Amino acid sequence: MNTALQRHWENVYTTRDVSKVGWYQETPFMTLSLLKKIGSMSKDCIIDVGCGASTFSDALLELGYRDITLLDLSMRALEIIKKRLGVNADVPSYWVGDICTFSSEKLFDVWHDRAVFHFLQKEEEQQAYLQTLYKALSPQGHAIIGTFAVEGPDSCSALPVRQYNEERMKNTVREYFDILEVIEETHITPSGSQQRYCYFVLKPI
Repeated sequence: MNTALQRHWENVYTTRDVSKVGWYQETPFMTLSLLKKIGSMSKDCIIDVGCGASTFSDALLELGYRDITLLDLSMRALEIIKKRLGVNADVPSYWVGDICTFSSEKLFDVWHDRAVFHFLQKEEEQQAYLQTLYKALSPQGHAIIGTFAVEGPDSCSALPVRQYNEERMKNTVREYFDILEVIEETHITPSGSQQRYCYFVLKPI
């Protein structure tokens, strides 16, 4: 595990108000609409990788999902979610770790990532991620991956990111996945600025 990177994110979630960070969403409308579009049901096994302190788990619980796995480098981020979920805190499974080295005995019907993939700068990191995803996703499962679009920021939380459009993503994932859907979104940050995102729905080849 990249301990320097882990320290970075622990510091972010220890020192900053999570409702004020640039990526904060009160409700993850785009992800929820894509869940509906792929026909996901509440019985599905779902993982949110690089979940941070996202409200996605709250929304899943409201929809009746119970087989939820949350993974992040930051233990503090997961603690924030646990505290916020209150009586439902014991429903999700919590994992502290690097998604590129994550392994699970269960297969996931839905893999959700709005925070990790665009941080991966090296091809070997991208390939490790995609191999992990391919092994962890059920044959009929879907991955929903959000990245900054080509018109979006080139950094986030003082770290460089890679921007994607359909062509760039297709060239990156083509050994493992087909792209079923590409949707661009303008995210309004808590400070009122605009960020261009691109969401991809992937299915194993």
